[in-house]
Amino acid sequence: MTGICILNMLSKIHLEQNKKLFYYLYNKMASRRSKSGIKKKSKCRKALTKKIAINMDEFKHGRFVSRAQAIAVSYSQVKKHYPKCKF
Repeated sequence: MTGICILNMLSKIHLEQNKKLFYYLYNKMASRRSKSGIKKKSKCRKALTKKIAINMDEFKHGRFVSRAQAIAVSYSQVKKHYPKCKF
């Protein structure tokens, strides 16, 4: 449920009586979004950029055929190490 849906539901009911419930639901949704989304993305993104840098260095030394292969291998390695990450 988004904040707009909750606001629409609560506007049908008397908003003055349910202010505390509205603030509770709104804050609960905001905390859920901030905890689940931001930390995982930054952790995965940092690992991916670090791995791409390592594999690009190895590409220069001749381990990979192309840059695209080095980047694809980087994605694969990070996905293997962090299976819950979504790219």
